[in-house]
Amino acid sequence: MSDRYEVQPYVLSRSAQQWRDQAARARTAGDRLVDVSTAGFAPAVASAATSWAATWGGTVRTVASGADTIGAELLAAASSYGAADLDAQQRFDTWLDGAP
Repeated sequence: MSDRYEVQPYVLSRSAQQWRDQAARARTAGDRLVDVSTAGFAPAVASAATSWAATWGGTVRTVASGADTIGAELLAAASSYGAADLDAQQRFDTWLDGAP
């Protein structure tokens, strides 16, 4: 472990969940933008609004995908650090069991 920082797997796991929660919200927003109704607008305005909403919906979905990726990577890091910590603790316990 470095003198400069300490990795806490629990904090990484919580952060991963928060990123995934935000990804879900962004995905919902993107879906709503893509599915927005343009009823009641003049045809030219409805066409422009549909195009705008589809573009922004796609952009927001891309943001959601990125947030999902960050969440997955944070969770993988938390699992790796947790496994390494558990392995180190088990090795130390085994060593202690054999100590005089």
